[in-house]
Amino acid sequence: LDIGFVNVYYDVNKDLPNSGSINNVYYVIKYLKTYPNAKVLLSGYADVNGFESKNINLSINRAENLKKVIVSNGIDGSRITTVGNGVDKASKVNDEVSLQFGRRVSITLQ
Repeated sequence: LDIGFVNVYYDVNKDLPNSGSINNVYYVIKYLKTYPNAKVLLSGYADVNGFESKNINLSINRAENLKKVIVSNGIDGSRITTVGNGVDKASKVNDEVSLQFGRRVSITLQ
């Protein structure tokens, strides 16, 4: 977050962070506790597989569930904005690395 953003990644069709992203979640919580005036935007995304409506719902659920985790660790929910963006349109490649990158919530300072 010191550079403005951090990503939390998800497994296929899951809306809770994968085990490799847990440290990023706790880093964000620690940051928000250290800087009580900081606010963040949680932008959920899905990979290109599946139906558009399902991907939009999945991206919303990812952002909302991450907010719940942060709030349950003592952060006021009014400091967190969530949005579900569906598929990340920036990725034109359909390889495993691109798919994994697409399954994320990007956390940015507001």
